[in-house]
Amino acid sequence: MRDSVCALHQSNDSCFVTFIIPSKGRDSINRTIQSLFNQTHNIWNAVIIFDGEQELTSAASGYLSDPRIRNYTIPKVGESNFAGILRNYGMSKDECAEWFAFVDDDDVLSPDYVARLLEETRLNTLVQTVIFRMTGIYRADQPILPPKEDVMFVMDRVGISFAIQKSVFQSGFWFQSSSKEDSTILF
Repeated sequence: MRDSVCALHQSNDSCFVTFIIPSKGRDSINRTIQSLFNQTHNIWNAVIIFDGEQELTSAASGYLSDPRIRNYTIPKVGESNFAGILRNYGMSKDECAEWFAFVDDDDVLSPDYVARLLEETRLNTLVQTVIFRMTGIYRADQPILPPKEDVMFVMDRVGISFAIQKSVFQSGFWFQSSSKEDSTILF
């Protein structure tokens, strides 16, 4: 049973961050979930929202038995660019996380993602959004790395992940369906 109250940034608090993972049921979700298990700080939960009825691979089915991972299936909302609807649903299902981090079902997180989010939010208690630049995007098992000279975010040149304080959602932030990536709200 989960604690009903989450203390601010306690290292033994299992609900510091909830990863919201919209999914079409792709096999790549296995790598995504494994990257959560590889975190150096295990103070996370995950909510996976499947867009329509999906067959799960046996590996994903095994991960879903972990009490930190909850999954939901909602009626099919669309063919593309509907991840925002699934993210909103996932945020509404969270019980006590301080932060939401958004991860697609084909992303792989660095093992220090949670540790760096915790560190950043401790150093700057006023921050409400933390953006992580991905060092590689994986398509068909081939990494696509950002050009070495890129030091700033450039739309469509490198993937990102971001996290928001739960209070941002509670104060009215919701993702909107769009023909573009949801991350465009950051630019």
